[in-house]
Amino acid sequence: PVLDVKVGNNHVLALTNNGKVYAWGDNEYGQVGYRKAKDKKSRSKKDIVSSPRQVYPPPGKEGKYKRADQILAYNNTSFLLTLPSILGDQSGKLFRNQNVLIFIR
Repeated sequence: PVLDVKVGNNHVLALTNNGKVYAWGDNEYGQVGYRKAKDKKSRSKKDIVSSPRQVYPPPGKEGKYKRADQILAYNNTSFLLTLPSILGDQSGKLFRNQNVLIFIR
């Protein structure tokens, strides 16, 4: 089941009860999470994602990523926030119960 839906300028994000994020719509700026064609002079059908596609966690890698807890679609940008967890930084410090904000593009 879908828990939350957010709408940007011309794209949509959906968060499911198992922490997966799906996106569809205009991908001109990469806001749907897929790389676009390298030719920036002309829009192509690759810029439009017409049906929901899983963007987080990457398909096939669900066990290696945290669950998404919240989503945000703003203008031509997409974000997700993961559930709190224990994180480490490059110096080896641990940060407990930190949320991680991920820029989808």
